[in-house]
Amino acid sequence: MRADTKVQIIDFLNLLESAGKVSASELGKIKDLLNNLGLNKEPEETPVNMLTRDETAAILKVSRKTLERMQARGQIKAYRVGLRQWRYRLADIYSMLGN
Repeated sequence: MRADTKVQIIDFLNLLESAGKVSASELGKIKDLLNNLGLNKEPEETPVNMLTRDETAAILKVSRKTLERMQARGQIKAYRVGLRQWRYRLADIYSMLGN
């Protein structure tokens, strides 16, 4: 199974769990099934889960400068990559948006 499919399954399970759409016993059965398939491990941070400033600004529908201000005010967590590059976790953006 492809790594991106694994990430999608885990994200979907976490969404179901947080929304209360699945009972604990049903969730346990699904996770057992994934465990048997070797798919229950949390995904590591991959380039797909980390977004550039431009990608993040587009998702939030703000300008790049506004995103930089949000970062400076601590409204969004950013991770430095190299000397002048920043990345944002997709999960952080979703939680910020309330999804």
